[in-house]
Amino acid sequence: MNSEGKLFWKISDNVVDYENPAHILALIDNYAALLRHSYSDPNSHTRDLCFDLELFVERANLTDVEQFVLEQRVAHRHNFQILKMLKEEGLDYSEAQLRSMYRITIPRKLATTALQMRLDSEVVLGERPLLVCTKCGEAKPAHTLYFARSRDKKTGFCSQFIPTASKFHPGGRSIYCIDCLERMVAADDLAAVDKLMQWLDVPFLINQWTRLWKIGGDRTLHLYLKFL
Repeated sequence: MNSEGKLFWKISDNVVDYENPAHILALIDNYAALLRHSYSDPNSHTRDLCFDLELFVERANLTDVEQFVLEQRVAHRHNFQILKMLKEEGLDYSEAQLRSMYRITIPRKLATTALQMRLDSEVVLGERPLLVCTKCGEAKPAHTLYFARSRDKKTGFCSQFIPTASKFHPGGRSIYCIDCLERMVAADDLAAVDKLMQWLDVPFLINQWTRLWKIGGDRTLHLYLKFL
């Protein structure tokens, strides 16, 4: 963020991309060092990186456990120490689950938050149109994060989700946006996902879904649709 209050989403090409989970993970890993480095110069670009990361964490809707794990890792506590503290609170996680939460789930949530903030900013600046979901009635930025692409729409997106031949959707398209569909079922409940795909008349490739779920978590559906 510069002196005029403008938020930059990429700081120099190919250096820091807030919408890239790998870059977010690198920022988290180095947050403490960056903060120390910029402590005496709050207007430095380094401090801007820390401020932006803090903002994403604040707005990302992390679970209590995710927030705790993030704080402990930033404090450079080892996994076995974090697992012990969680177990003392009656929470039984494996090291693999903890590693996945820290290295995949949390960075992905923060990167998605950065994307959402950019889209909202573009809407305010008049650079991106809004579309209305026919289920929740909410106006959302025209982007694949919320809507599927469609060649027969002036906006390039479909507010009624995806083309489908399902008899449950007589208009030829689902009436729900991706956001609503992702809230309907848990992405790790394969039986529920299978039923959702049957309802949408979309092929369910379980191995591909499982692979994408490790990356996308509760936002797996929009990744899966891109794959199809």
